[in-house]
Amino acid sequence: MRREGQSGVKKEDIVTWQDTIENDIDEIRGDIRRLQEKQLIQDQIIQSIQSDLEEIKEDTKWLRRTFTNAIVTSVLTAVIGGAITVIFSLLIE
Repeated sequence: MRREGQSGVKKEDIVTWQDTIENDIDEIRGDIRRLQEKQLIQDQIIQSIQSDLEEIKEDTKWLRRTFTNAIVTSVLTAVIGGAITVIFSLLIE
């Protein structure tokens, strides 16, 4: 014998509905846990990438400085070499 409430809804239907809702809530909780884990992993990856970018930035600074120093040194060498050549040519004449 089934019992019906005042609205005509059966108790078994309510229990089934509650079970379905509880299962849905459990699934949502699991989804939230998985999303939190993924977010932590992504945060770690982002931190690693930021660290790599900082290293690249430092290497680029070092490379620019080396390149600039090489150009300055070659220009100074050319100017000094040219000046020495002019001085010797004036002394020889």
